[in-house]
Amino acid sequence: DTPSVKRVIVTSSIAAVSSGRDDVHLCTFTPDDWSDADKSDPYPKSKTLAEKEARQLVANQPAGRGLELVTINPGFVVGPSLSERQDFVSFDTIKRLLNGSVPAAPSLSLSIVHVDDVAEAHVRALSRGKPGGRYICWSGNLWLYEVCQCMRNNESITSYRVRLPYFRAPNFLVWTIGLCDKTARAIVSRLGVESFYDTSSTTSELGIAFKSADDAVVDAALDMLQRGLV
Repeated sequence: DTPSVKRVIVTSSIAAVSSGRDDVHLCTFTPDDWSDADKSDPYPKSKTLAEKEARQLVANQPAGRGLELVTINPGFVVGPSLSERQDFVSFDTIKRLLNGSVPAAPSLSLSIVHVDDVAEAHVRALSRGKPGGRYICWSGNLWLYEVCQCMRNNESITSYRVRLPYFRAPNFLVWTIGLCDKTARAIVSRLGVESFYDTSSTTSELGIAFKSADDAVVDAALDMLQRGLV
């Protein structure tokens, strides 16, 4: 315990907001919503349990300690990276689209947010976030074929040798591939499903003006291409 620490900002996820529920498709989720950990896959389950445990620790702190907790709940974080690591999902997704590893785009909706906005939200939450607040970071949704189209429409991206898919993968094809491929199998339950998120408190209390999902995708792709990572 460090008494000088007065506030902790926890990076959670929208995975702790909308997973494992029956009302996901076309539903708008707010910071008051929680995922059902018992019905969630391992990643959203871990995010949900971790955030709840952090909140419980603060609730049970000794009288007079006064430690405050604020959580940031971002969507699919996309944008330029300061790291040389290539083992995170958003990087791998954009890279595989660019290098031709994905021959056709599944009907998968990505709840995108620009990494710059997520970073800014963390900083602002230190001084402007309400104690106990949850702040969803979400720019908007793009279907995977829209992600491809967004990159294809950018001349700076297409000036490189990229192999973006032109076609959409039928759901039955993804389901069939999923019988023997764990990556395809992991997205079968999300095919054709789209959710929305209320970011009004993030905008009004933290003052975040979200960059577009298109900008996040383009910035991520150009960063990879310019660094020779594709």
